[in-house]
Amino acid sequence: MTIYKAVNLQSECEWILRNLASQYPDIENWINYDLQVKEIYTVPSYIQSILSNLMSNAVKYRHPDRPLKIELSSNQSGEHICLQIRDNGLGLDLPEIKDKLFRIYKRFHPHIEGKGLGLFLIKSHAEALGGTVEISSQVGEGTTFGVYIKEKIEAIC
Repeated sequence: MTIYKAVNLQSECEWILRNLASQYPDIENWINYDLQVKEIYTVPSYIQSILSNLMSNAVKYRHPDRPLKIELSSNQSGEHICLQIRDNGLGLDLPEIKDKLFRIYKRFHPHIEGKGLGLFLIKSHAEALGGTVEISSQVGEGTTFGVYIKEKIEAIC
């Protein structure tokens, strides 16, 4: 049985930052928050996975010629909560890779270590939560992910 609980988005992000800080000590300087929705009722492990993968991807695929900037926001969008992460990293050539983007084991920056699981997990978890993922990106400019999840209203007994 899937367990839904109240999840504080700021706390989740801070937990992820603490884990990333062992590799990137100044990561807190890279992130700005605009959390209009502060707490959601959902599956905690799915939200942790979504946020962790998006934040670590932003760090991994940062542009080598400028300081990394990550903007994390949340807002209500109809019956969904939208989690949005925007970075100024390497970006993706969406017209070239769009059909492969969320497939398992697909990688688009081979010079950076990875397994090709992150985007697959993000999409899988968002869909399991009744949502979807949107992406916009420009090569050399950065990427924005919008993850829409349906908030669970009542507890499952």
